[in-house]
Amino acid sequence: NYQGKMVVSLLSGPQSQSIPVSLTVSSPDSPQIGLGANALTFSFVQGGAESSQNLAVNNHGGGTLNFTAAATPVSGGNWLTLSSGSGQTTPVQPASLTLQANPGTNPPGIYKSTVQVASANGGTANLPVTMTVSALHQKIVLSQTGLKFTAVSNGGTPLPQSFSVLNGGQ
Repeated sequence: NYQGKMVVSLLSGPQSQSIPVSLTVSSPDSPQIGLGANALTFSFVQGGAESSQNLAVNNHGGGTLNFTAAATPVSGGNWLTLSSGSGQTTPVQPASLTLQANPGTNPPGIYKSTVQVASANGGTANLPVTMTVSALHQKIVLSQTGLKFTAVSNGGTPLPQSFSVLNGGQ
């Protein structure tokens, strides 16, 4: 704890007022690992091109957090890769990992992997990642191009309208 005082005085006279000031410096929190998502999902058509998503690695504590990251397949083989196996983050500067999923020759189905981000001084966080491979080419088709509601001020509620969402794929 540091103590002091601030003196406020008039420029044109001898009057002044003292205000006590104190400063408390506490030790920093320990690093604590956190992820920017609870889970990630990739969706593909069979034989589709690979795709990537970014994952923020945060330090919810203090200081610098050095971490390692690894993807462990649960099903479907090694379809998930990471841009880096390690990194560093601070409370004000998150790190970013790029997760790249490649459906490859996997048949239609749902595949799972786990990304584990670990630190010697900040704990461990696991992220479930799911990849869905579909046999159909998907295409969204809407039954209308828009909806228009008309109402009179202080009048009744406009009548409800609806539309359909269809899969126009093969």
